[in-house]
Amino acid sequence: MRKFLLSSILVVLTASFQTPIKELICPEKPISKTINFKIAPAATYQHKAYAHSFAALHITVIKLKGNRIDTLIEKEYPDFKLSKLTSYSKEFHQIVRIPKVVDSKEQIIFLYNVTYKSKGSSLKVPNANWITRGTTESDIQISI
Repeated sequence: MRKFLLSSILVVLTASFQTPIKELICPEKPISKTINFKIAPAATYQHKAYAHSFAALHITVIKLKGNRIDTLIEKEYPDFKLSKLTSYSKEFHQIVRIPKVVDSKEQIIFLYNVTYKSKGSSLKVPNANWITRGTTESDIQISI
């Protein structure tokens, strides 16, 4: 009976420590993730009301690991005229590469704010995109 009890305790302990021991012996290899983002006009801003209207773009890429948040990239793009958005959006295509991501433990979040400005007024629209686990490349369209 003692042998059975000792062997069952040993089996339970081994099963409970299996994941940490497995991670110590063969840890998950980090991967690189690529985020492709471009501007997609939500409307044609050709009306005279948009002649003196601008939009600004602010992008932040963060990495979550447990309770820790790391800011990887933070970039502010200059204001651009809404009336010229269609020509600007054809040229705008950015690629962000994030190296050394442990996919099972870390989550990448792409945050962006679009700030519309017109005649002294401004409107800030926040957005967030979670980069899915198991993928190495993501395409994001920023609607303005």
